[in-house]
Amino acid sequence: MSQTSDIAKALKQMSDAYVEAITTVSRAVADAVKRGGEKEAPRVEYWLRLARMGKDGFVTAVEQGFEMWEREMRRTLSKVASEVETEKAARETRPPSALDSFIENWNEASKTFLDTVGSSDLGKEARKQAEQFASTMRDGFKAWQKMWSQSKE
Repeated sequence: MSQTSDIAKALKQMSDAYVEAITTVSRAVADAVKRGGEKEAPRVEYWLRLARMGKDGFVTAVEQGFEMWEREMRRTLSKVASEVETEKAARETRPPSALDSFIENWNEASKTFLDTVGSSDLGKEARKQAEQFASTMRDGFKAWQKMWSQSKE
C-alpha cells in the first residue's frame, strides 16, 4: 500500500501548489490593478489564462491520480490472479498520460508570459510574482509526473 500513500502525498503536494499559485495570481492581479488600472487589463487577462491553465492541469493531475489509486485498489482486490496476469491487465488498462502534454503546453505559456513580464514596465515585483507562480505550478506537476512514471514501472 506504499503506492497509495505516495498518491495521497502527490495529491496534497499538487493541491498545496495550486492554492499557492492562485494566491500568487490574486496578489499579482491586485498589484497590476493598483498600478495601472484599466491599462493593465490585457496583462490581467493573461494572468487569468495562466490560472485557468493551472486549474486544468490540477484537474488533470487529480483525475490521473484517481485512476492510479483506483487501479491500485483493484490490484489489491484481485490477489487471486497471478502476479503476471495482474501486471498484464494493469498495463492494458493504463491510459496514456494527458498530463505530459499539458505540462509541455504549460511550460511554453509560462515562459512566454515571463518573457512578456520581463520586457514590460511592470517592475521587479510583478516579475517575481510571475516566476513564483510558474515555479509553484511546475513543482506540483513534477510530483505528478514522478508518480505517473513510477506507476508505469
